[in-house]
Amino acid sequence: MSGYTGKLEDGRDIFIPTWPANVQLEHLNLLCKALSTDSIVEIANLNVPAALLAIAEAESSSKMAGLIKHCVCQARIDGSKIEPSTLDEIFDNDLYTIVELFAHVVHSQYADFFARGLAKAHSLNK
Repeated sequence: MSGYTGKLEDGRDIFIPTWPANVQLEHLNLLCKALSTDSIVEIANLNVPAALLAIAEAESSSKMAGLIKHCVCQARIDGSKIEPSTLDEIFDNDLYTIVELFAHVVHSQYADFFARGLAKAHSLNK
């Protein structure tokens, strides 16, 4: 299985499988609509403060919470998959790590795409 490996700030290993192209496209659209394209570009650069700010400013808190939960539940921490039923238990009183992991998921799926200048080229035409 191909994917992204990294570490959380607390030292735990993470693995995020690469999504199929159709899933990447669908989620890119959903994430950009929920948070803005500029925010997703920043988050794809592993900018956790930008992720925190974008989430706080999202128009629909329930939609945003659902997207974050879905994204985070694609990851594995120290070899264990995060399940929706265990999310609260794993991240009890640790909202920052959820947002950090969310940033890693966005980075894993879209950093290469944005690095090619596609988003920047579009932004220059505004």
